[in-house]
Amino acid sequence: MMSGWSSLRLVTEHNDGALQVFYKRISRLAVVAWIPGGLAGRTTRLENSWGREIRKQTAAWITYIRIAFPTHPTGAIDAGSSWREVTSPISARRTILIDLSKSHDQLRSEMGPNWRRNLKRSERFMLTVRTLTSDDSPAINRLEVAVADYKRLKTGAPSHGGDTVNLLEQQALVLGVFDQESRLLSVRGAALFGNSACDIVAATTPEGRRVYASYLATWSLLSALKDRNITSFDFSGIDDLRNKGVSDFKRGLGGEEVIYFPERHFATPRIVLPLAALLIRSRVQRSRS
Repeated sequence: MMSGWSSLRLVTEHNDGALQVFYKRISRLAVVAWIPGGLAGRTTRLENSWGREIRKQTAAWITYIRIAFPTHPTGAIDAGSSWREVTSPISARRTILIDLSKSHDQLRSEMGPNWRRNLKRSERFMLTVRTLTSDDSPAINRLEVAVADYKRLKTGAPSHGGDTVNLLEQQALVLGVFDQESRLLSVRGAALFGNSACDIVAATTPEGRRVYASYLATWSLLSALKDRNITSFDFSGIDDLRNKGVSDFKRGLGGEEVIYFPERHFATPRIVLPLAALLIRSRVQRSRS
């Protein structure tokens, strides 16, 4: 999914907010941009000028931008008039938030019994965990492809988490779980936005499932985020209809279920907004069919 995309980071004049933008040039004149992390920092205002700045930075005549809204600390987002609410969102409508300001012991105590039991099981195996870097991105991509083939996914090509890691660079933290033969069994990573983080990559091989490597990867990531003074982790959506197993896994950690703010989009010239939104909607519906 991220192959061929570039990244851009915008910071407000008073350094009270930022946007992490992924964009892709689809022709000599047109650019599509996606902002999955919403507004980072203290600001609650999504300025119209930010859309114009993205157009300027990408040097595009036609720009279509869509922003998802993970929960914001203030509980409110104020968007400029040029940012219109979408009718068919790409991202999930609900998610699970983990409060990382709590102690390790408290987080463990809030786990569901199955989650706690499987984490203990993973600790019985000779597994190692380490932080992954851009050098590991090919291995991450291979793991995701292997998992997609195993599951016989029908939603098109799997997302390339390794490419995402390269794009985010220092704004990402990704951990891998390895067996005694140094084979990558599971990967879990987060994008960092101020004192919050959101899930960006997760995959586990069939061998990793047998040793509960996904539980170890997830718990290790949360611990590492706490060490970086991250206070909130967003699981980046749950979907009980299309992926109940994953939703149950995320709920098992005992976090709070919350509803996302509506997605918004922006286009210049503004006349292309309805057409671009329709194309995005039809493509998403085909991928989910």
